[in-house]
Amino acid sequence: MNRDLSSTPLYREVLTYFEAIHAPGQDVVSDGADLALHPDGRMAAFTGSVFENLATAPVTRICLVDLSNGTTRRLPCPSNSDRLPRWSPDGRRLAFLSDRGGAGNFQLFLTGHDGGEPARAAPPANGTAEYLHWSPDGSRIAIGVAGFGADLPGALGATTTTAEGDALPDWAPSIETADAENLWRHLYIYDTRDNSL
Repeated sequence: MNRDLSSTPLYREVLTYFEAIHAPGQDVVSDGADLALHPDGRMAAFTGSVFENLATAPVTRICLVDLSNGTTRRLPCPSNSDRLPRWSPDGRRLAFLSDRGGAGNFQLFLTGHDGGEPARAAPPANGTAEYLHWSPDGSRIAIGVAGFGADLPGALGATTTTAEGDALPDWAPSIETADAENLWRHLYIYDTRDNSL
């Protein structure tokens, strides 16, 4: 039995539908999530999905939209994905999570309010960042971090987090360990004044 469906009429029909909706390979943002309104109300940031092809999951990019005219642009991302943009309370900085340093290992990054300056990485947390919140005065950012080996939230696939280089072959069995230190979630506080975690 041939399991390759790519030459069947049904596959071509699904591919045509997928291309019409997501425009894979055309560098088009096809979905938006994590909307964050700038404090002055003139701009918003969101996480946009870009399908590069039918065979792989989409990558995500931080997008900025001018609310007066709808013009949208993406912030540069050298590899992997960026997500969860959050403006500082004064609107001068934009914080977000990115795994550009290693697939699946999201860490905190900061850039200017308009994304015009290169994104700067905060010191890495020991695990993958899941969320962030600015302090009211903008001097600190709380980062929720899942240790490598912790269960991912159900919305992310109900599996465990991994560090780059921890990849196993598809045939390897899943083995649970008793090392509890890496199975928990921690709260880190990043200080924007001295770049410390």
